[in-house]
Amino acid sequence: MATTMSRLGFVDAMKMLGIGLIVYGHIANFTIMHLVAPVRPKQLGVAFFVLTLGYCLAKDGRRPHRVLFNRLFEIYLIGIAFALLISAIMFSAAGTLQLSNYLPFVLGVNVIFDNFPANPTTWYIGTYLHLLILWALLLRHITIRVWMLPLCLLLEILLRAWLMQSAGLFIAYMFLGNWMTVLMLGMYLGQRSSNTGSFTSTSADSREDTARQRAWLGPRGAAFAAIAVMGIWLVCWPMLTSGIDRSRGFPFMIVPIEAPALAALTISAAVSGIYLTWAWLVYVATRHVPSLGMTRFFARHTLFIFIAHMPVLYLLTPLAEAHVASQPVRIMVLFIICMPGLALVSEILTRAINIKHLRDRTWTVLSRGTSPVQEIPDPAVSPAGPATPGSLATLPTEGAGQEE
Repeated sequence: MATTMSRLGFVDAMKMLGIGLIVYGHIANFTIMHLVAPVRPKQLGVAFFVLTLGYCLAKDGRRPHRVLFNRLFEIYLIGIAFALLISAIMFSAAGTLQLSNYLPFVLGVNVIFDNFPANPTTWYIGTYLHLLILWALLLRHITIRVWMLPLCLLLEILLRAWLMQSAGLFIAYMFLGNWMTVLMLGMYLGQRSSNTGSFTSTSADSREDTARQRAWLGPRGAAFAAIAVMGIWLVCWPMLTSGIDRSRGFPFMIVPIEAPALAALTISAAVSGIYLTWAWLVYVATRHVPSLGMTRFFARHTLFIFIAHMPVLYLLTPLAEAHVASQPVRIMVLFIICMPGLALVSEILTRAINIKHLRDRTWTVLSRGTSPVQEIPDPAVSPAGPATPGSLATLPTEGAGQEE
């Protein structure tokens, strides 16, 4: 049974907000970098993706190998196509193939290098693959309990702090442990949700949870409360973290603590707390919104925007700086090109190339003509709605460790 449109609304909204934060963060990070220090706001976009991933994996009743195939097919198709295009352009212009762009597609091996691929946002493809494998091998067999979340949080903080000191900040950031608690929270919410049918049957815990919420605050009240908390955060947090050097450190900023181990633990605890807090607040604020045309449109094209916007920015930013004197206008123009502009390009390509049909035909060939399993629409990978199950839903010097 397909989910209702109301259930898909928050997935659409979180994916649109997530990709918007990522794109804007790459264009004008300096205007918002103080809001969630010591992390950068665009990292919250990834946290939103991971929470919706966990939520939808928890509700996916398909066989795990079909889930992985469906989720990875479009990512690999579009991602490798862009990698080949960039290689061709850069080889003709500078004699380099930008080989680091292919590392995420080789079992996500990019995560062991302390820098990003040349097309930096594609680091997440390797991490995404690892999260899916972890789910397929282990997490899908587990019912997430409340007590597991603080335990996972503690292990995540300790592991990230250790990696920051022993392996480097990029590895600590890309390693799946950096996102584990957000993934587990998403799975917990998905398992407790009240959808019926092939996803998950309504549980007594979910009914009691819903009753308590209605009796105390109600969905609209909870959403307004979450929005109010986010507003208060945006005003107060920059003042509370004014001592952090926001110009140094990537992916995590530097805190003014001399002891390296204590500094790493402090940063790691802050990172987990910020990821979890904002993912949870945005989930609460959007969980009951309807599936709107605008959010469906941007969510449907998240993957293409995610992978394409950095090469486009590398090409257009020097031109914009040379010809557009006003910085606000320059930011607006670049954002329009990289967000709605690339979404429109993706829409045109999607209409020309039926990737879902190609994916299903490929699956049929690989499974030697066996009848396909009844598909369950997957709002995390094709956030357009029940009619289009699909996949995810991301040119400097080679291996230069550019920002995501």
